Amino acid sequence: MPDPRDLLICLLDYIKEQAKQIDLAGYRLANARSLLRQRGDIAGLPGVEFDIKFVGDMSGSESRG
Repeated sequence: MPDPRDLLICLLDYIKEQAKQIDLAGYRLANARSLLRQRGDIAGLPGVEFDIKFVGDMSGSESRG
């Protein structure tokens, strides 16, 4: 059975290599203006609902103490 220390070193090496290959620009949605949607853009689409209340949900006027 491999030594746990060696396994950890291998895992950290793998993570380090994977981090080099990730293009973080692809995860910045604020820079992708065509991808951003406002509430008015999607309100009324099939299956889209806002402000759904469930039993036990607290409104802003209820105490949270």
